[in-house]
Amino acid sequence: MSFPLHKLPMNAALHVLRRMVIHDQLTYSLCSKNTKRMVKSLGLRATTIQIIICSFIEIDISFNSSNSICFSSYFDHGYYFPDEEFRIPWDIEVCAWNDCKKKTEWEWFSANIGIREYLHHFIDVLQHPRIDELFFNNEDVHAGFIVPVQKVLKGLQILELGLNEQNIHEESVESLYC
Repeated sequence: MSFPLHKLPMNAALHVLRRMVIHDQLTYSLCSKNTKRMVKSLGLRATTIQIIICSFIEIDISFNSSNSICFSSYFDHGYYFPDEEFRIPWDIEVCAWNDCKKKTEWEWFSANIGIREYLHHFIDVLQHPRIDELFFNNEDVHAGFIVPVQKVLKGLQILELGLNEQNIHEESVESLYC
C-alpha cells in the first residue's frame, strides 16, 4: 500500500526519503520543485556522470562502484530536428543497479521534459557541475547529431571526450572539432 509522502510532516518526509534507494530518490525529485528541493537537501553525490551517444542518448550516473542508474532514450522515440536540441516527447527507459547487482528497470513517457532538462535537473540535484565523459559510439552517429548534442550540453564542462572511431563517420569526428 502506498501513502502520500508529501502529506507527512517535513521531518518525517525527509526521514522516509533518506531510506529510499537512490533511483527512487531521483525519480521523486522529478515530481515538483518542492520535491527537488527536498531531495537536493539530502546531499546526494554522484561520482561520475557520463553521456553516451549511439542509436540512443544515455545519461549514466554512477554513485559508487556498486550503485548506478542509466536514463536512456532511442532517437526514433522522440522528436529531433537538425540544428536544434532533442525534443519532447521523450520515451525514457531507466535501469538501476544496486549493491547486490540487482537490476531494476522501468519506463515512462514524458510530454513535459526533454533530455536537456533531465540532465540539468540531475546535475543540480546531485551537485555535480560537469560531465565526466561524453562518448560517441555508433556508426549511426553522424554530423547532424553534433549540434543538437552541443545544445543539450551547452554551458556544461566536459572533462573527457571518447570516440569509438571505428564506428563513427569521418565527417562526424571532424565536426566535433569545429
